[in-house]
Amino acid sequence: MSAPPAPVVRSARSAPPEAVVAPEVYQTLRKLTMRERQEKPDRARSYGQVVLDAVEAHVDDLASHWRETTAGPAVSRLFQRVDPSQPRRRRHATSPARIPLAGIIPEDIRQLDALASEWGAGSRSALVEEALRRYLKVGQK
Repeated sequence: MSAPPAPVVRSARSAPPEAVVAPEVYQTLRKLTMRERQEKPDRARSYGQVVLDAVEAHVDDLASHWRETTAGPAVSRLFQRVDPSQPRRRRHATSPARIPLAGIIPEDIRQLDALASEWGAGSRSALVEEALRRYLKVGQK
């Protein structure tokens, strides 16, 4: 008589947080991290670490980027107007790519989300994409 099969133990780990970015940003990020793994495997950065470096490298530009459109809504006695200073939904010509933000501790994820809100980026993904575009020198949309 054989022993009953061992129960399947599932990991309590959850998937890392993600950001959704344009495909060209993802491809450039992927090339950078692959090159780092080939050249210096012991010091290669994760996607999440590159994101943090990108935000830190362009913190002043990013803080003001979404505030450049400071014109308030037109004043009207009859209608409420759309506030042009609010971020609009990001659109991509091709399907966006999801990047796992592995290598970032939960406190830093919360900080990224707080910065996105404080700076008016609209979302963590919008902040991450803009930071990576500047850091990786990927053409603006």
